[in-house]
Parts: sequence; C-alpha cells; structure tokens
Amino acid sequence: MKLLLQRRRKTVDGIFGTLTAGGLICASCENLQKAIPAGTYKIVFDYSPRFQRELPHILVPSRDAAAGGDAGIRIHPANYPRQLDGCIAPGDREDENAVWDSRDTMVKLLKIISGRTDLEIEIIDIPKAGRTDLEIEIIDIPKAA
Repeated sequence: MKLLLQRRRKTVDGIFGTLTAGGLICASCENLQKAIPAGTYKIVFDYSPRFQRELPHILVPSRDAAAGGDAGIRIHPANYPRQLDGCIAPGDREDENAVWDSRDTMVKLLKIISGRTDLEIEIIDIPKAGRTDLEIEIIDIPKAA
C-alpha cells in the first residue's frame, strides 16, 4: 500500500500538505528545516524509544546512515512544526501554522495501515501555480564525516 504526501505550502517553520492512505485523506505537518526530501520511502512498523510504542517508521537511507542506523523518522501525532524532527504529523484540519486533532487522525491512519508489510510513502512537492519550479525546496542533510 502506498501513502501519498502532497506538500502544498510552506510557512516560516513548517510544510503543510495532504496525506492520503487508503480512503483516509488528512492534513499533514512537517518541520521546514528538518523535512525529508521528496521521494518514495519504505515504511516499517517498529518500536519508537521516544514514544514507547510501535509507530510507522519511514526509512530514509541517507538520514539513517548519518544517524548510525536509525534516524527515527516516523509518522506520529503533533500539532506544530517545532514538535517534529524530520517526522510527519497527520491532522484532520490545518490552520496557518498547525494541524489539529492529530491523535484522533493518527488512530484512523493506524486502523488502515497497521499490520501491513507492503507500506511505502511517496512525498511530492506541488509546484506553485504559474511556476515551473517547486514552491518549496527541501535539502537533504549531508552525511556525517
């Protein structure tokens, strides 16, 4: 199953878009400075030491290698970009710089994707109307030397 994240706009510190999984369509929030580059990534469920439970883990090879194996990039509840360190937060709606009802939306998302072993996420940057370049530019964090 492929999840689709369409990044639509950026703010001073965040990126907001639409996350689609199965029949669920929800808002998404990311940290502008720490967001992962557009692309397609495998998702596995594993234990998050930070959240002390199993969560969807987005495998980002360059970030995982730089972190020594696990950069900890996950899909988890949050409201504001500052609460995210490369991760993605779902919400049922967004305002200028936040998503809301993230915990409830996460429960809905988990009902759709839990237990699956064929998960991946495609992240795309949507071009601004009337432009050929992307509205946002995400630069990958270079590997540690």
